[in-house]
Amino acid sequence: MSRLQLRIMAALGVLVVAVVGVTGGLAERGLREREMTRLEGVLDERARMVREVLGGVSLRSTEIARLDALADRLGEVTGGRVTLIAPDGIVLGDSEVPVEGIGQLENHADRPEVVRALAGATGTVRRSSQTLKRSLIYFAVPAGEAGAPQGVIRVAIGTESAERAVNDLRRELILAAALGLLAAVVLSYLISWLMTRYVARLRDGVRDIADGQLERRLLWDPRDELGEIAESIDRMAEQLRRQLDEANAENERLEAVLGSMVEGVLVIDQEKVILLANPRFRELFSVWGEVEDRPLGEVVRNVDLDEALSLALDQHEPSIREIEVGSPEPRQILIHSVRFPSQNTQVGAVAVFHDMTDIRRLEEVRSDFIANASHELRTPITSIRGFAETLLNTPPGEDLNSYLKVIERNAERLSNLVDDLLELSRIEGQRTLLQLDEVELVELAKHLVDDLGPRLAGAELEAVIEGDEEVTVWADRHATERVLANLVNNAIQYSDPVGRIRISLHEEEHRAVVEIEDQGIGIPSDDLPRIFERFYRVDRARSRSLGGTGLGLSIVKHLVQGMSGDIQVKSQPGTGSCFRFTLPKAPVRND
Repeated sequence: MSRLQLRIMAALGVLVVAVVGVTGGLAERGLREREMTRLEGVLDERARMVREVLGGVSLRSTEIARLDALADRLGEVTGGRVTLIAPDGIVLGDSEVPVEGIGQLENHADRPEVVRALAGATGTVRRSSQTLKRSLIYFAVPAGEAGAPQGVIRVAIGTESAERAVNDLRRELILAAALGLLAAVVLSYLISWLMTRYVARLRDGVRDIADGQLERRLLWDPRDELGEIAESIDRMAEQLRRQLDEANAENERLEAVLGSMVEGVLVIDQEKVILLANPRFRELFSVWGEVEDRPLGEVVRNVDLDEALSLALDQHEPSIREIEVGSPEPRQILIHSVRFPSQNTQVGAVAVFHDMTDIRRLEEVRSDFIANASHELRTPITSIRGFAETLLNTPPGEDLNSYLKVIERNAERLSNLVDDLLELSRIEGQRTLLQLDEVELVELAKHLVDDLGPRLAGAELEAVIEGDEEVTVWADRHATERVLANLVNNAIQYSDPVGRIRISLHEEEHRAVVEIEDQGIGIPSDDLPRIFERFYRVDRARSRSLGGTGLGLSIVKHLVQGMSGDIQVKSQPGTGSCFRFTLPKAPVRND
């Protein structure tokens, strides 16, 4: 049984008891008054009858025995107590008191009913008799003629009959109250069971909705207040479901946007506790795991970042600052941060992080390219100009061949440099059309070694081809030949005499692998990341003396990538270098 049922049953039980108690009390009081009024009427009749019977008997006589005997007979006739009282209040006879005890009775002159009777009126009163030790109703009338009382005739009767009637009524009321209470308990149980059943349905429905079951419906016919409540709950659940769907959709859109952004996003509150961080932010600062609701200083230990966000929290204007992050690799991060609008009750800031590392590197490469290109162009131009001026100032007849050879050599170098720049520009702009077809690498490598035989012999180097007997790739024959030639020429240029160049060709799954390894001077580890940049040289003096333009490896990289391949280099100073590139064995689908 539920607590609500107990409350309803207790309330109805208390109501029944209260109603029966109040109505019973009023009924009991009314019955007692009616009974007393009836008894007073009976006493009035009896008192007047006694007065008629006494007739001219004087109550001033001292014949107490005779008057007491007369009071006894009258008491037997009337069925009540008859008292005869002299005008001075002395009791002359009493039907309930023996004659010998008459003299011991108190003077009744101060009795209220006697006082009224002596005054010529009737008097009635209810009180307990000290003589008889019982409750009586006294009714007194003047004796003798009207206007000249000769004494008082008092008739009394016990209230037992009235009390019995009241007690009978009280028992009936108690019985009725018991029956009513029993009926109320049964009825209240049924009513409370019906009500609590409906309330339990409402409770279960609301509990399910509160637990997130927003598809739950009560489906109640709204014929009463409970039905209206159920209908309102159904409407509320539907509104909550729509709002939750909208919130989830908005959250998914926000997560999709934040997750796909190339910029990092961070939202913090006034205390620099992280409220939101997208995946890109975690990647930029190498942060993994849960970061929400954690202090920023605990997640990212960077003084510059902390200062930038502190500045954003302290001012209303946007803050822009670039910082460097050193882990796991150096990065240049540009931070745009701004405080929440002032009308927003929540104080905090949002910051957007842009990775400027590649841009800064490109700027550095561009700067180096301009400097290197200017330097590379200035050298042959200066030589040509200088020797041309020398020729102009040289007297006729002298040997001018040496001057002309220098001019020719520098002009050729300048021409090669311009040609390489134009080719590199076409490759980078994808204006060079590659004719992709099946190319047999082993055959191509053998022809290249044969063509470079005199140069290899002059450098006292040996070129060895290793690997599979036949390796076929899907590539452009001319571009592949250019890649192999540049890499082998590089190996010849940077190898010491009496060395060996190994050309390895083999297949791995769907790709062909080509490795060109020399035993030359090698490449320092600091130079390896920039080895494929334009005009970048490890040994500038040696490169220029051998006629290199500094663009060969950059052209090689772009050609390999243009044929869906990849190129890498491994090297250690003093032990040589190994250039490794791959090419597809079949056409590559660009889905």
